[in-house]
Amino acid sequence: MGRSTILTAGILALAAVVSAREPARAQTPGRGPKVRPVAAPPADRQVVLDGNAAFALDVYGQLRAAPGNFMFSPLSLSAALAMATAGADGVTRDQMASTLHLDLPQYRLDAAFQSVLADLRPSVRSHAQLGVAHALWASLQFPLRPDYVSELRTRYGARAAALDFAGNPEKARRAINLWGARQTNGRILEAHPPGSVLPETAFMLTNAVYFKAKWKTPFPVRDTQTQPFSLADGGQVAAPLMRAKGEVPFAWFSDEGFEAVDLPYRGCELSITILVPDALDGLSALESALTPANLARWIGGLQPADLVVLLPRFRLRSSVDFVDALKALGTTDAFGAGVADFSRAVGSLGASISGVSQSAFVETNEAGSEAAAVTNVGVGITVAPTVFSASRPFLFLIRHQPTGMILFMGRVEDPTK
Repeated sequence: MGRSTILTAGILALAAVVSAREPARAQTPGRGPKVRPVAAPPADRQVVLDGNAAFALDVYGQLRAAPGNFMFSPLSLSAALAMATAGADGVTRDQMASTLHLDLPQYRLDAAFQSVLADLRPSVRSHAQLGVAHALWASLQFPLRPDYVSELRTRYGARAAALDFAGNPEKARRAINLWGARQTNGRILEAHPPGSVLPETAFMLTNAVYFKAKWKTPFPVRDTQTQPFSLADGGQVAAPLMRAKGEVPFAWFSDEGFEAVDLPYRGCELSITILVPDALDGLSALESALTPANLARWIGGLQPADLVVLLPRFRLRSSVDFVDALKALGTTDAFGAGVADFSRAVGSLGASISGVSQSAFVETNEAGSEAAAVTNVGVGITVAPTVFSASRPFLFLIRHQPTGMILFMGRVEDPTK
């Protein structure tokens, strides 16, 4: 074939919390093959977990220069790229593994990722939904290697389907979007806009993450009040600030020009960590200090404290293109026609990645959310409780407590946008 084929890595992600006022939808997210538990050496599992954290902060560092609110799912991005890495070879594979901080032979990497993904399922007692789904969309014109298809199904639970990208790319696009909508309970309806799926596509990898949980202690709706939210430029906007006192102490950390609080969801397997700088214009400095070592130290320094928490109610949507960020982080050959090597997937040279993108959604309210909220009790009669107020720009990370996996992270500069 005279022209190079295109490997498209499409990434779908969603973080959502349905409030008590919102009825449940009929669709069931996370349909498709489930990832089966598998034994993997603890050291290999830790490589995946540490790699996810380091990669998350690397990508955040590349994206943070853009102004305004944004969020993304490090888990979704790293899982989709890990599937692509399984089909890569040579320098292409080495660059991708290095960018992902996943320094393991491919067979050990896939087994460790499978082990971690299987552990992310919340227990029944948590009453939370956390679904991670993968799909492999193969072109009728470019047969994939059977061992690659089998590996993705076994290790990532990726359902394989054949689509006529060359003959009807728009029909293929609609099929992929429908899958994404079903996996995300209708929250992400069009991850791929018209014209974004190309006839030259050899195959596409998609990942969807759906999260829904309620706070361990909800914020009383009657206590939510519209109050000033201070912006980094010194201005203010009126935003609904939720207020709660916890029934038990929550984890709190204060040092180095910022405060952090960890707010658990029901069952305490999942939580959100909110980091608020002391200075109105301190968000950039806090972002610069966001390294794996510092984050581990800050989370490790969280201590029980009696708090009154003020947190804005907000709703965000983000669409992120990661190509420039991935190139800046060292993955270059994968995007180069005639240079990329995905021969372990398609059996020959000539395929290259055309795009890596993600659509994401997050909502936080009195019933639950992915951005913040915790209730704390002021203990004692003569000492007033500490007030943790997210009434200025802040960062958030949603984490799976048993593994420490960062599921989602982002920044809120203005909750009204």
